[in-house]
Amino acid sequence: MRASIILIALIALIAASCLFIKNKIDAQMTRMKTLDTIGQILAAMDKGLTSNSRTEYNPVKEARKMFPLIPEKNGYIIDAWGNPISISIQKAESGFRIHIASAGSDEMIGSADDIIRDEFLRD
Repeated sequence: MRASIILIALIALIAASCLFIKNKIDAQMTRMKTLDTIGQILAAMDKGLTSNSRTEYNPVKEARKMFPLIPEKNGYIIDAWGNPISISIQKAESGFRIHIASAGSDEMIGSADDIIRDEFLRD
């Protein structure tokens, strides 16, 4: 009887551990999907952004041309949590300063889980 109680407790502990590990893996996979989306945005910008196209350049449209499956909602590219990704482009002397940000899983800009990429693309 005592051995069966120990066995049941051990099985419950293993099941709880597996669930914990699964949740951690799922969270990392979601984060990786957002990093992949940001990488796709940067790849499209690197290919299509030139000093001549600055005024009419639409990062969402250009990214969707190059990566048709990139997630979009209401005209914005979205992260893996379904929230808009912020994209800003500033013209610099010899290229463009790019800032791309996702609020992360807590959906709050400015917290520790934000995903931010600052890049410089040469013209």
